[in-house]
Amino acid sequence: MVFEQAPKSLTSEDIEALVDSQVPESRHLDYKQTLPEGNDNAKRDFLADISAFANSGGGVILYGISEAIVEGRKTGCPGKVVGCPNISVDEEILRLENIARGSIAPRIQLEIAHVAGTSPPVIALRVRRSWNAPHMVTFKKSSRFYARNSAGKYRLDVGEIRTAFLASEELPRRLRDFRVDRLARIGAGDCPVPMDESAKLVLHVVPAGAMGAGEQLAPERAAEQRGNLQPMGASGYGGRYNFDGYLVHGGLHEGKSNSYVQVFRSGVFEAVLGRLLSEEKDGTMLASLYYEKMVIQMTSGISKSIRALDLPGPYFVMLTLLGVKGARMAVERRRVRDEWHPFDRNILVIPEVVLESMDVHPAEVLRPAFDAVWQSAGFERSYNYDEHGSWAPSR
Repeated sequence: MVFEQAPKSLTSEDIEALVDSQVPESRHLDYKQTLPEGNDNAKRDFLADISAFANSGGGVILYGISEAIVEGRKTGCPGKVVGCPNISVDEEILRLENIARGSIAPRIQLEIAHVAGTSPPVIALRVRRSWNAPHMVTFKKSSRFYARNSAGKYRLDVGEIRTAFLASEELPRRLRDFRVDRLARIGAGDCPVPMDESAKLVLHVVPAGAMGAGEQLAPERAAEQRGNLQPMGASGYGGRYNFDGYLVHGGLHEGKSNSYVQVFRSGVFEAVLGRLLSEEKDGTMLASLYYEKMVIQMTSGISKSIRALDLPGPYFVMLTLLGVKGARMAVERRRVRDEWHPFDRNILVIPEVVLESMDVHPAEVLRPAFDAVWQSAGFERSYNYDEHGSWAPSR
């Protein structure tokens, strides 16, 4: 379906197919002959259109397609492909993004592109389903909520607004329930590959869409990402299909693996590293540099997979340490002083990091999670970051 494709992947053949098949406008598809003008009324209408899509499961607007007229009445079906003549595509994309940026709360991310092979250009604008709804149009101090059905956009009444807010509270609950369930299973040894009972590091990356009842991720598509999903600490690894989706695991030693990455059919990524702690002369230690490096590399690989699979955000990155009570952070001696304390609990459930996009450097966004681990060991922050906030370990 066109509304499920990224605008940059659409071609003139896709547009011709819509016209030839007379695919009508719907809850997820809208045709516009011209781009929004620069006056206030046109801006309000544009903002109502995109916020309605965000509040109603997402959709695509195609600019440069006229609506078919039969006996003087609009049909909702595409007429002719007229394109948007005499424009600078880059300037128009920037203009539309600027209109949306300060006039909808919470903000909406737009994907806008010139449909390849169309001249004059057809402009495709996609609004993904939002997991931070409902979105309100705030242009010129207004406060209006819109949604969309098969007949087009409409303004929400008080009851519908209340329902939308209640629905938005479901996501945090589902996310929490999922995390609790998975950690309980991993802690009990119920892993997709046999592991020993050592301390473990668990990394979850959850696209918001995975918490809904949307389309499932085909395991064969996940398998294509095997090259990006080398398990943490594994020099060699293999992959196979399983009940939950697709599994990538480190090599087996005496029938057990030290690490794995499970890609669930929902689109959730779960990466686990075992044997997290080491026995040193000062006691049981968590190698501060090693574990951060593993998490950064793993998050980078998962980010590449998410972009390749086009899984919609926002994204929740969740770090958990299991079986660490009594261990201490292995750091340079000059850092120890009076800060060196053992972890005082067995399970460290680090607050999630929320990302609007995966086009970020993992080391930057993971800093709050790493700081929380160090603080659990008595330190002010992760000392693997320099004074400028860059991940720059000294050794």
